[in-house]
Amino acid sequence: GASKSITINQDHVTFETAPPDNVGIGDALQYDSNGDSSVDAIAFIHQRISASEFIIKSESGDLPIQANANDEDWSLFRAYDVLSDAESGSNPNSGIDAAVNGFDSWTGGKDITVAGSDEIWHIVYYDDAVHQSSLTITGWTTGEFNYLKFMTAHTSDEVGVSQRHRGIWGTGARIQKDLTSQQDYVQFEGLSIKGVTCLFVYGANTSGKVWINDNYLFTSGTGRTIDVYNTSVVSVYVWNNIVINESASASSYNIYKNDADASIYAYNNTTVSNSGIGFKNDNSAGQGEYYIKNNIAYVVGTGFGYSGAMNEAINNISSDATLSTLTVSGTNTGNLDSQAMSFKNASEHDYHLKGDDTTAINKGVDLSSDSTLSFANDYKGTPRSTSWDIGFHEHLVGDDALTLTSITTLNIGENA
Repeated sequence: GASKSITINQDHVTFETAPPDNVGIGDALQYDSNGDSSVDAIAFIHQRISASEFIIKSESGDLPIQANANDEDWSLFRAYDVLSDAESGSNPNSGIDAAVNGFDSWTGGKDITVAGSDEIWHIVYYDDAVHQSSLTITGWTTGEFNYLKFMTAHTSDEVGVSQRHRGIWGTGARIQKDLTSQQDYVQFEGLSIKGVTCLFVYGANTSGKVWINDNYLFTSGTGRTIDVYNTSVVSVYVWNNIVINESASASSYNIYKNDADASIYAYNNTTVSNSGIGFKNDNSAGQGEYYIKNNIAYVVGTGFGYSGAMNEAINNISSDATLSTLTVSGTNTGNLDSQAMSFKNASEHDYHLKGDDTTAINKGVDLSSDSTLSFANDYKGTPRSTSWDIGFHEHLVGDDALTLTSITTLNIGENA
């Protein structure tokens, strides 16, 4: 009805009645542009301005087709039902009208660096249901400023209610399959994954970069939670992640460099190991390097916190005595072994620091001006204080009283 009309003005759409709070970037808006009561145009949410106003773009990133004022023949959809389809450009959401569902037309990857394209692709996960499809990223032509970003909508200019996890399983958008990148210049941000090898950086990478930040990663199988293997001279930047591996296998590793030419920069992560190893460099014979700063390695079983040669080790802590046994070729300072960290509820996999912790709170080094990997917030976007905490979480006064529960799932769909 008229109470649910939309108005499109250049690249802005205004909803007379605000859509649900879980509508956000990447969502598809189909509409009637010429007033004949038939869907004939589609645009995609690029930015959230307010609960009822959004910036929208065409599939090519240009101005959308304009519409008559107060159009009532519109619907909102996730662009894809299955996120692997978004990577491959196939099988858009089955609810989208056939007249407008041909917005992605490539096969086998896309060149997003070519002149006239010059794109950054955001593939966005929402907390609608647990995602059960595996994903292999391959065939794209990317660059440092033209990359693929697999993410959750999180900030107020992206979505009305954050879709990011809250540091524990069961909150935010969840994935129960492995993600594999055979592609450089790919970012994984704010995801919550349970898998065998949650993130596998493997194969046809060139001398580029992969970014892994703000994720919740959990495995109890025999795999490696983050595994960098059989690559070229790729640099992998890993920060603000909680990485849990409950496997009883001694060869299960959390942040694993398994390639001579790859380099890992692991900053402000918290790893939890059972029989495996938190931070593992298994091959340092080639050009690759491994740098660790501000990390927590917590061992709950017979495993180890750190293993292998490191190029730099600064202000890391471990619940076992492995930090002092590392061979470190560069700066080696501020590291503490055999620490008894205080977590909020470790038995329930809640590894947020508690306020009574004396081992990690205010014990980190400020990395906001780090020459290789600089950042200033923790996994949930909280600014890190003058004295940084070690690990994925920056503790604030009042954090201990917070109850972490699942985000309420809302549905989007047709205007009716």
